Amino acid sequence: MRLPSIVIEGATALIEAVHVRPGDRVTRGTPLFDFSVDLGAIVGHLCPPITCHRAVAHEDGHVLSVIAAPGAVLEANSELGLVGSAPDESTDAPPTRAFRILVAGVVWRPEMWSASQLA
Repeated sequence: MRLPSIVIEGATALIEAVHVRPGDRVTRGTPLFDFSVDLGAIVGHLCPPITCHRAVAHEDGHVLSVIAAPGAVLEANSELGLVGSAPDESTDAPPTRAFRILVAGVVWRPEMWSASQLA
């Protein structure tokens, strides 16, 4: 499972929330993680445009590991964790293909990680 390429060159993503843990079974539509992108890092603005997104599973699987944590700043295509087809699948061998996810824009919410930094 990798950070989607919605993060454009030169920008990084802030992991706002992780909705899954190792051992969880995911089905199509299961929320995986939320992230925000500060486009002001690329082009100067008086009020930096920050967009919020949610990644959801596009197929069924079992979460084998989660690497990303709320507050982590990552580049596009960074590994966030591993999802396999069976709960006891080995994580020693590299995956045969990427786990498919979909990304949607979401509204910033007070329970996101960045809200804890405003207090």
